[in-house]
Amino acid sequence: MKKGFRIFKRKLKKIKKLIISEEYLKLIEYILFLIQKNIEILVDKNGKKTIILEKTPCKRGEVFIADFGFGIGSEFRYKHYCVVISVNKNTAVVIPFTSKSKKGINLGIIQKLQSQRNSNQTETYALVHSIRSISRARLFRPRIDGKRRYIKLSGNQMDLLDNEVKKILTKLST
Repeated sequence: MKKGFRIFKRKLKKIKKLIISEEYLKLIEYILFLIQKNIEILVDKNGKKTIILEKTPCKRGEVFIADFGFGIGSEFRYKHYCVVISVNKNTAVVIPFTSKSKKGINLGIIQKLQSQRNSNQTETYALVHSIRSISRARLFRPRIDGKRRYIKLSGNQMDLLDNEVKKILTKLST
């Protein structure tokens, strides 16, 4: 183990010479993220080493918090709200949400996503261009004001998303 760590440190020093300090810090952050995720997966609550990939039950149209992990470039990273578009055995295709960018599809104000403590009504935008497939183990039910929420988009909201996905994937401009 010690020999492996020494080799790792040597490799990191070589990398540090090749890249700028900002990129080096991102690399270290990414390595720490990977170590933490592996610890979470391999060690259960009793301290036994087992692989734990609990698949969250989910359905089309439900809103979750997804842990997108560490992104590269402009990819989504960390935790964001998202909607499930389709579910396979171990994966789900999701569209992430944001409240900051008006580049996405405006879904309006999703009341169940609003905290009672926060009086500001925030509009939700679906970033259809960032659609991606993730493991269902990355999905978590949102907790708002300490309570787990089961949030589902309306049929109209899902139709908006479906039409935009069709446009993006088939490059139709209707």
